[in-house]
Amino acid sequence: MTRATKYVALDVHQATTAASVRAETGQVIARTVLPTEAQALTEFPGGMRGAVPVAFEEGTQAQWLHDLLIPLVHRVVVCDRHGEKRRGNKGDRMDADQLSARLGRGELRAVYHGSAHRATLQELTRTYRNLVEDTTRVMLRLKALFRARAIPTRGKRLQSRDPSACNVQRDRQAKRGDRCGSGLNHGPGSAGCPQLSDENRG
Repeated sequence: MTRATKYVALDVHQATTAASVRAETGQVIARTVLPTEAQALTEFPGGMRGAVPVAFEEGTQAQWLHDLLIPLVHRVVVCDRHGEKRRGNKGDRMDADQLSARLGRGELRAVYHGSAHRATLQELTRTYRNLVEDTTRVMLRLKALFRARAIPTRGKRLQSRDPSACNVQRDRQAKRGDRCGSGLNHGPGSAGCPQLSDENRG
C-alpha cells in the first residue's frame, strides 16, 4: 500500500471484527473479518503505510481495544453512536463501511478514552444505562399485560416499592367497583402489591 492516509473502521463483536479500509479518495480499498484477538487486531493496521486513523464504536471492549491500538496507529477515535438513526442495510460490513466513510469526512465525535483508570467509571456508567433501558422495557411489557386484563396501571404505581401506593390504587378500584378488584390477591412476598389470582392467570 502507498503512504497515503488509510481510514480504518472496525465493527467489533465478541468473536469477530469486521474491518473496512478507505482511501483518501473515499474509495473502499479493503474489507476483511478478523478474530477479536490482540494479535490479529494489531497486525492488521501494522501492515499499512502512511497515517492510519482507526475508528470503532463505544462498547464493552472499547477501552481494551483503544489501549491496544493507540501505540500503533496515527489516531484512535472511539465514537458513541447510541441513539443515532442507522441508514441503509444493517450488517457488520455495512456498519464498518459507514464508519470508515464518516471517519474520512471528519464527522465522528470521539468519546474520551485518554486514561485507563477511567475505564471502571465508564463501565459502570454503561452498565447503569443498560439497566435503566432493560428495566424500562420490562415495565412496559408488564403494563401491557395489565392493560390486556383491563387493570389500570397509570403512572409509576406498578413500579412502586411502597405498599401504600398499591393499597391506594386497590382502594380506588374497590370504590369504583372495578372488576380487577376481585381478580387481585396478595400472595406471600408481594410486599402488599397486587398479584393476579389463579383464576385470572389464564
